[in-house]
Amino acid sequence: LSFRMEYRSCRISTFGYVNMQTSILRHTDEAYKPSFSDYIQAHYIRFILFAILFATVFSILIFYALSHRKQSRILEFKARIDDMTGLFNRRAYEEELQKYEGKSLPSDFIAAVLDINGLKRTNDNLGHSAGDELIAGLADCIKKTGSEHGFTHLKTFRTGGDEFTILGFDVDKIYDKAMKLFLEKADVWKGIKVKKLSVSYGYVRSNEYPQASLSDLLQIADNRMYKNKEQYYRADFINQNSDVNITNLFKPDADKQDVDMFKTIMKVYESEYDHTTGLSGMSYFSRSIPIIKTEIEV
Repeated sequence: LSFRMEYRSCRISTFGYVNMQTSILRHTDEAYKPSFSDYIQAHYIRFILFAILFATVFSILIFYALSHRKQSRILEFKARIDDMTGLFNRRAYEEELQKYEGKSLPSDFIAAVLDINGLKRTNDNLGHSAGDELIAGLADCIKKTGSEHGFTHLKTFRTGGDEFTILGFDVDKIYDKAMKLFLEKADVWKGIKVKKLSVSYGYVRSNEYPQASLSDLLQIADNRMYKNKEQYYRADFINQNSDVNITNLFKPDADKQDVDMFKTIMKVYESEYDHTTGLSGMSYFSRSIPIIKTEIEV
C-alpha cells in the first residue's frame, strides 16, 4: 500500500508537472510576439548576407546610371565640337543663335567674325593639307588668346571652312586688347607647310546698335570683316604688282608707252579685284576696253 501511494504521488506530480509545463508554454506562446530586432538576432547571418547583396546590386545600378549619364554628356559635348580645331561647330552655333532669338541683347554683348585670307590660293598651290594647317593655326591662336585672358563669357564657333564667329559678353572690357594680342599671335604664327597666317576680322558691340537683333549684329560684323579683307587684298595686290614687278615683265627695250598702258590696265584691275574669288569684277572688261582703245588710237 505504501508503495502504491508513493507511485501514485509521483505519478500525480509528474502529470501535474507535465500539464503545468504544457500550460505555461501554451500561454507563453500566445502572449509573446517577437519584434524585428528579435528576428534579426535569430537570423542575423541571413540578414547580413541580404544587406551585402542589396548594397552590391544598388551600387552597381547607381554606377551604371552615373556612367551612362556621363557618357551621354560626353557624346553630346563632342557632337558640338569641331574635330579639326577643337572649337564649337556649326551645330553649336545654330543652338546658340536660338538662345537669343527674339531677345534684346545686353550692352556688353559682342559679335565677331573672322576669316582666313588667301585660303583658296593656299589650297590650290600647296594642297588642302596646307589649308587645314592654316585653319588649325587660327584656332590655336584664338585658344591661346582666350586662355591668357581667361575668357569665360565668350564662345568661338567654326561656322564654315575658314570662317569663325565669336559670341558672348565683354564683361571685363578687354576685348579690344585681346583682339590686338590675337592679331600679334597670328602675325608671328608659322606652320610646317605654310609660313604665314593672315586674318580678316570684324566685330560689333550691341551698345553701338541697341535695337539690333543678333542676326543684325552678325551682318554688321560680317560687313566689317569683308571691308577689312578688301583692304588686305588691295594691299596684297599692290605688293604683288608694284611698278618694279610690272616693269620687269617687259624687255629692257620695251616701249615706255606699252608699259604705261599696262600699268593703267592693272590699276583698273586692282580697283575691281574681287577678294572672294581672286578674280576681277565684270566691270573690269568694260572699263579696260575703252582704255586700251584710247591708248591704241593715240
